[in-house]
Amino acid sequence: MLTALGLHPAGAGEDVDVLLVDPAQAGAPEAAAAASARGAWVIGLVSDAAARVAARALGCHDELPVPPDPVALEARIHTARASARQQARWRAMAEASTEGLVVHEAGVAQLYNATFGRMFGYDATELVGQHVRVIHPAELVTADLHRGDAENDHGELPAVRKDGSKIVVHARGAWVQVPGGRYRVGSARDVSEERRAEQALRESNARFELVARATNDAVYDWTIATGAIVWNDAFHTLFGYTGDPARADVDWWAQNLHPDDSDRVSRSLEAAIAAGQEAWSAEYRFGRADGSWAEVLDRGLVLRDASGAAVRMIGVMADITAINQMRANLVLADRMASMGTLAAGVAHEINNPLTFVMAKVSLADEALAPAANHPGVRAARESLAHASDGLARIRAIVKDLKLFSRAEEESHLAVDVRRVVESALSIANAELKQRARVVRAFRDTPRVDANEARLGQVILNLVVNAAQAIPPGNPDGNTITVTTGVSADGRVVVEVKDTGGGIPAGLRARIFDPFFTTKPAGEGTGLGLAISRQLLAQMGGEIDVESEEGHGSTFRVHLPPVPVELDHTPADLPSHLESGPRRGRVLIVDDEQMIVSFLERVVELEHDVETCTDPRQALARLLGEDTWDVVLCDLMMPELTGQDIWTALSKANPELARRVIFITGGAFTPRVRAFLEETRVLVLEKPFDIRALRDLLRERVAAIPAPPAAPAGS
Repeated sequence: MLTALGLHPAGAGEDVDVLLVDPAQAGAPEAAAAASARGAWVIGLVSDAAARVAARALGCHDELPVPPDPVALEARIHTARASARQQARWRAMAEASTEGLVVHEAGVAQLYNATFGRMFGYDATELVGQHVRVIHPAELVTADLHRGDAENDHGELPAVRKDGSKIVVHARGAWVQVPGGRYRVGSARDVSEERRAEQALRESNARFELVARATNDAVYDWTIATGAIVWNDAFHTLFGYTGDPARADVDWWAQNLHPDDSDRVSRSLEAAIAAGQEAWSAEYRFGRADGSWAEVLDRGLVLRDASGAAVRMIGVMADITAINQMRANLVLADRMASMGTLAAGVAHEINNPLTFVMAKVSLADEALAPAANHPGVRAARESLAHASDGLARIRAIVKDLKLFSRAEEESHLAVDVRRVVESALSIANAELKQRARVVRAFRDTPRVDANEARLGQVILNLVVNAAQAIPPGNPDGNTITVTTGVSADGRVVVEVKDTGGGIPAGLRARIFDPFFTTKPAGEGTGLGLAISRQLLAQMGGEIDVESEEGHGSTFRVHLPPVPVELDHTPADLPSHLESGPRRGRVLIVDDEQMIVSFLERVVELEHDVETCTDPRQALARLLGEDTWDVVLCDLMMPELTGQDIWTALSKANPELARRVIFITGGAFTPRVRAFLEETRVLVLEKPFDIRALRDLLRERVAAIPAPPAAPAGS
């Protein structure tokens, strides 16, 4: 038994499990502390009250009077050893704990486990005897903790490590009363990383919430295991759904897919999740609350756990209906622009042979005129008259094609509104005649400052809209009335009135919005009125509407007139001649021999004619002599254009330049159109009427003084 005892100071070896110590001896505190640290049981030998106080100050586990009774000493040692073993077991358990454990008295640390020391950066005994304010500074915690009189509780506390870094610990504490005193036993767990992660999650969720609120797209958070989906407010705004959002789970979403898209989209989503993909996207049609279908672009990110299993998907559904419609209309507009360019080229190419054919028909009729009473000739002339009517219709169609193929020409001219309206009605005739009678109520109007092609586009759109507002099949029972006139404020007004179904009051405010249409699918893009209003605004005009459901609609276009001082209409040619027609001298310049031959035959009956198919040679002849009464010059020729010839001639011989008349198939470039607007040179568009051409030449020749007669005998 004695070998197991340690009598301080001689027996204080490391193998001592019970230490008897006299508190009054030198080195007693160090020996007692070292023995306690090793798990030995320390018994203080006390002789009086002062020694008892000293023993308790040393942290002795038990006390014996001096001299000790042998029986009592043996019993105490037995008890001490049992307690030491129990204490060793508890210490082993404490050291194995993942939480930091500490015992302190009145705020002063008495002992702690290794986890507690590592948590705050201290070694095994460095904190013993130090106050808790070392790890819980006064500026971070309440005073009751420093005093050591806080009630039994738990919670999170800020703390400071030995290196000065700050952490957050979740602490639990309780008071324990033992014979040796009252101690506070506490545990601590470092929750700094957890709190940082939670804060990051809160900030991420806050950002997600802000984005979800700020965007116009539908944002969703799908929990894959349960099927639950959380939607933002924009989802309900986009698709019109109200009520409990909890019902809008993944099954409900799948039920609202378009039947033609459902299998494709569902298989695509399942395949992306099964294949371990991080992202998924698809375009499909999704049902709105009103029964219509929205075209959506759905893009989602798949969130997976550590094992790779998909747990959530966060994504965005964007309504791309308008974008797809705009894309389709841009493609259509590009096609229409290409068709317009093609139409202009075709019209130009048709005009030359059409001019030739019309001339041949006219000349044939003239040749047969002397024998008009012959039965066979009469029948032939009737056939020629029918052919001439057909050619005139072709000429009108070509003229209208040229008018509506000038979308790229933005220059404004003095435009005859009635002419534009008639062209629009002509083009829309096939649509109009199946639905309504057209009533023309034209009053005289000044010309307007506008782009002829753009204005034609507006009027044509209004006329077609009026026709489509009336069901086909009863043209005699419906009318479309087109009126031109001048309003009280002096503006030119074009009015298109129909007897269709009218526009519901709730929709009138939206009819000028892009992509809004009341027409059935396939009959309208919703752009016509929006574009018309924009085009009119560019021309200084505006458009308004009156409509009553069941009683038709009236659209009015208002345009400013051209100021009188700027309305340079060509001067009227003389309607009669003061004397008989004079034979003039005419130069014909055209790069197409067929046109030159036809014009030569038409003109040579009344005038002396010379021709030239090379524009460079023609310019040289014009600069070399000035005896021409009229110059018929093609406007669009290769290498040297009619514009180039006129420009050179106007500098060298302005008087002769004034005798130039341009002939053209009508495919004007913006440069040529600007030139004609500036110079006001008379232009004859092919095909032209032979009689009108002859009348014009007679009038032009008659207006030029005849050259002096040659002296007699010369």
